[in-house]
This record gives sequence, C-alpha cells and structure tokens, in this order.
Amino acid sequence: MAAERKNATAEADRETVDTGFLRPLAGHERSRMTALRAALGIVVTLLLAAVGSLVGAGAAQAAVGPDWTLRSPAAFPALRNWTSVAYGCPTPTTCTFVAVANDGTTDRVMTSPDGITWTTQYLYSLPYALSSVTYGNGLFVATAPDFGGILTSPDGVTWTVRARLISNWQSVTYGCPTPSTCTFVAVSNYGLYAKRVITSPDGITWTGQDAAVDNDWRSLTFGNGVFVAVGASGSGNRVMTSTDGIMWTSRTSAADSEWLSVTYGNSTFVAVSGGGGVMTSPDGITWATRTPAAYNSWRSVTYGNSMFVAVAASGSGDRVMTSPDGVTWTKRNTTGKDAAWQAVAFGNGVFVAVGGPGSLVGTNVMSSNPLFLTQSGNTMKIVPPSGGFAPIEYRIHYNTAARVASGAAWGQWGYQWPTTLSGGGTIDINLVTYWGAGSCTALGMPAANCPRPALIGTLDSGESMPFKVRVKSALGVWSETPVTTITRP
Repeated sequence: MAAERKNATAEADRETVDTGFLRPLAGHERSRMTALRAALGIVVTLLLAAVGSLVGAGAAQAAVGPDWTLRSPAAFPALRNWTSVAYGCPTPTTCTFVAVANDGTTDRVMTSPDGITWTTQYLYSLPYALSSVTYGNGLFVATAPDFGGILTSPDGVTWTVRARLISNWQSVTYGCPTPSTCTFVAVSNYGLYAKRVITSPDGITWTGQDAAVDNDWRSLTFGNGVFVAVGASGSGNRVMTSTDGIMWTSRTSAADSEWLSVTYGNSTFVAVSGGGGVMTSPDGITWATRTPAAYNSWRSVTYGNSMFVAVAASGSGDRVMTSPDGVTWTKRNTTGKDAAWQAVAFGNGVFVAVGGPGSLVGTNVMSSNPLFLTQSGNTMKIVPPSGGFAPIEYRIHYNTAARVASGAAWGQWGYQWPTTLSGGGTIDINLVTYWGAGSCTALGMPAANCPRPALIGTLDSGESMPFKVRVKSALGVWSETPVTTITRP
C-alpha cells in the first residue's frame, strides 16, 4: 500500500524551530514520501475557542482554564457518593471508565465508554461499599473496606469476590517493577487483619505484607519502578516506598498533612492533602512542599495529557487545579460545578471526576472538554479545549500502520498560532492546493516554512492513516488527541 512508505530513521522525521516556525523536512527526507494525490483533498480544520483571558500561574491567580461539563450519572447512582474512578481497555477495541461508590445498595458501580454517558452495573449479590478501583493486566480491581474484601471484573460489569481480609482497604494500584513481574498492591488504614498491605500477581490470590509503619494509609501509586504510599497519620513518616510491594521503607514526608492521594507523571510523584497541601518527589524518597492554587480540601490527583489534575471537596468555583510539573499550579473554573469531588482519572483524552452530590444532587460526575479529532469526509476537525485554553502552537502528527507496528517515530509538522488569530478563530488548510494558493501567506507564515504535501505521503481512496494532534496553550501545557485513524473515502 502506498501509504506504508516510511522514512529510514526517527531523525529523518524531526523538524526544528526556525524564527518561531517549524521548518519542513529536508529534501532527502521528503524524497522518501510520495506527493499526496490531488484527489485526496483532506482539509485540516483547527477550531479555536477562546473564553476569558489568561493570567500568570500561582496561588493568587483567578480561576481560568479548560471547561468542565457536568454529566448525568446513571439513574439512581445520581445520589451516590462516588469514591473512585479508573480507566482501562479490556480489549484492544473496548475501553471504559469504571466508577465505584461507598453507599447505596446494589447500584454501586457505573461504567462509561467516554466519561459522558453512564450505565449502572448492579451487584445484586455483592452489596458492598467500595473505596477504590484500578485497572491492570486486563482486570478491574476494587476494594470493599466494610466487607474487608477485594472484587475483580474483566469488564466493569461482572464482579467476583476474590479475598476477604478484614481491613479497611483504602486504595489499590497496579505496577510492574520488572518487565516480567507485575503486581496489584492495596493499602489499609486499620482493621482486624494484621497486615496493612496486601499484594497479588493476578488480582485473585492475595498475600498480606508488613507496612513500614502502621499509619493511616490512604493512597498509593506506581512509577519509575517504585510503589509509593501516602497516609493521613504519623509523625514525619507519612510516606513509604517499595520496589516490589512486599518490603516497605518509611520515608520522611514534606509535612504531616492529611495526604489523601498520590500519582506519578512527568518523572515526578505528586501528592495532595485534604488540608490543602501539595508535595512532590523525583523518586518517592525526598519530598518538597509546593504551593497549591488554592487551599481547598484536595481529594485526588492524576496525570494525563502532560498535565497533573487535582480535584477538591471544598472551594468556591475553583475545585480543580492543574500543573505541568507538580510545582506551579493553576486554578480551573468549576463555577456551578462545586460538588464534593472525590476522585479523578484520565483516559482517551478526557479527565473524569466523580464525587458526592452535596448540594448538586444528580450532578456528581463531570468531565473535561478535551482536545479531540474527528472526521467528516475528507476533513479532519481538530477541536482544542474550550474555556480560555488559548492555543499558541499546534503539531499535526502523521503515521502509517506499518510505521506504528515497527515503532518508527511519527512524522510531524506545525506552526505557532498566527498572531491574527490569537484570540480565536478557524484555520482551514488544504494539504493539496494551499502550496500555490497563498494560504500560508494569508496565515502570516513565510512560504519557505510551509510544509509541502510530500510530508504526509500517499493515501489512496479507501486507504487509512493514523493521525494525532498536539496543541500548546499560553500556559505552556500541551494537550494531545488520542490516535485517530482517518480513512480516505
């Protein structure tokens, strides 16, 4: 297939910055690609939404940022206190969000393919309060603290009790310390069971392990080969780490705060506190306090799309904050969405938060308005996040099925956002005809910097090619669409 032609090396796909713009690939690189057939006519539409103005990051900053939209939970779960949410892909073509609650009767699980439309999953024979859920190795695993048990599901719909170790299990995660050794790990804050850590290689058979100290352990995560747990009690020792989930070592926390959630991303561990605090660590061992965007009761933090996102159970119009590095935090606008948010997860380009209804009965689920990529005929539409995201650069990444399978680097081209459209607008670029039609000049881009159609390669009628798009905001945060396969009609 003509679309499967590729460059020989990853270096040949890279572009460099020249006076603020990306240069097209060099001649020897373009020679490896065939000119896009005139009949293709793919039009890339970059739709901007600019709402409000941006100000510098920091604790004193006004609430700005990508919008969040309240979603309707499934039927009766609108009244539930949702404690945790996870995202997983049981099959290559089936991915889902799974949320669990600690109240209700048989309706304590709901699922969604997109974070928008939710379905109740009834556990008629398992009416247990659920505190945490994670995904790993083709399995969703949930903790049931009042029952002292562990439940598993291959799809978020059908659940099975796997263990009953009487303890108040608070959090569960999954990690692979070595390529051949992966494990589920759960932590507890108290209980009749003597151990406050349990591990399982498969989610089915569980073994008790000694915690470094019997603190009130609330959350754990895995990153860079290390399990890290944080707690709400202890004196200077509210962190513990393990390289295998079995042997744990006490670490000095940055402060004796009520640490309720920890995550890993961008080579950094980040923990948030119900008392409003934030701390970060490069290795899980040495921790430093950071200034939050607001001193709210932060309940959960996650990482996705090159961004840390934390949600809170308190605050006024600012119950979400984000950070590219865990150090500098920015308030996000949640006006009218101030539920008691308990958990947040990322999947398929979307952040999803769940919580208790509070004064917003029936609106205890919300999702971010994401950057996404759709197709209409020969047109790809790239829609940046709304609500003051203010894009300043974009990158269009292209590939072929053969290159994806071989692990070859993605080709890319892109520009700074035209200053004439800095406040919003629509850009239409015809990848076949614009080179000689003056479109680049109209967009304020030097003709020498316009990428020629040869960069994208050949795509015949009926052939497909994977694309993804990245957009950078004025705050320096990059958002990325999921990989989307575009098929030429």
